[in-house]
Amino acid sequence: MDPAMTVADTINSKNHGQCDLQGFLIFGSNGGGEYLAFDTRRIAPWPVVAIDMIAGGNSAAIIAPDFEEFYDRIGIEAQAD
Repeated sequence: MDPAMTVADTINSKNHGQCDLQGFLIFGSNGGGEYLAFDTRRIAPWPVVAIDMIAGGNSAAIIAPDFEEFYDRIGIEAQAD
């Protein structure tokens, strides 16, 4: 997760001017080419999504229904289907 000042700068710059990221509040990355963000286009509590840094906003995939669930999952590997 990014420091609070980095998140604030991202918000103030409207996601660095990337129009396809409108409606997302980016708060970090997974270190593997994906942003971690709240999808603020939905009703609160906002889901946490992963967004491919190259593909952009259309690639947003929900990884947790809210921040509390996201926090509980930190450090847990996803199980393969």
